[in-house]
Amino acid sequence: MKIASEDGDAHPIGATGTVLGSVGVPDLSVAYFIEFDATPQQATFVAEGKIAAIAAE
Repeated sequence: MKIASEDGDAHPIGATGTVLGSVGVPDLSVAYFIEFDATPQQATFVAEGKIAAIAAE
């Protein structure tokens, strides 16, 4: 789930999706490629501080 946002981000706080993969990035530590539910078949690059895992139901 997206937990932080800034001007220009394509997805709002609360947006959910699936992690497709991750990559180490200097000055960011880790970033993720997310397929958000609102934009299927489109990977979005997201810094780790902007997303958090949600519990499976």
